[in-house]
Amino acid sequence: MSLPKYKYLLTYRYSEIIFDLNTGFCSRYIDRKSRTFDQMIQAGRSGKQNIVEAVGESDTTKKNEIKLLGYSKGSFEELLADYEDYSRQHNLPIYPKTSTKILHFRQCGYRLSNISNLSSLGNLIEKLALPASQEEVIMPTPYDLFREFPIARVSKHSSTKFSGIDSSFATLAP
Repeated sequence: MSLPKYKYLLTYRYSEIIFDLNTGFCSRYIDRKSRTFDQMIQAGRSGKQNIVEAVGESDTTKKNEIKLLGYSKGSFEELLADYEDYSRQHNLPIYPKTSTKILHFRQCGYRLSNISNLSSLGNLIEKLALPASQEEVIMPTPYDLFREFPIARVSKHSSTKFSGIDSSFATLAP
């Protein structure tokens, strides 16, 4: 299978999962007319698109590639801050990253980001889907998928940085 170079990057595949979950979450739980909605959608999109641009720049200059990857990291940090604000404002619990809820969510992310889950066009075949009601969403943290990857590492401290996912969150979309 011959795909654009960025589709082979694990970091890009995670950014695609994050973008899709973030878009679904915002569409369902954030008022579309609010500035927060626009900012969260744009942060998710910028994080993903800057990886695409960085890979394109890698043929010309490493300096620009690194700069664009830095912008991607900054976009995902902004998105993380928005999710932290949402958690705080809605009195949602915060789970340690060793919580079974977080671990279950991350395992789904690892499985879905595998290159074998790409179609011949480079699109994800299986996708995570948000649960039907907000009560089932303890706090979707698509950003949590990125924690183990160098360009997206956010915090060197904190084992309880962000909220978790109910096991019902990790259902597959048709």
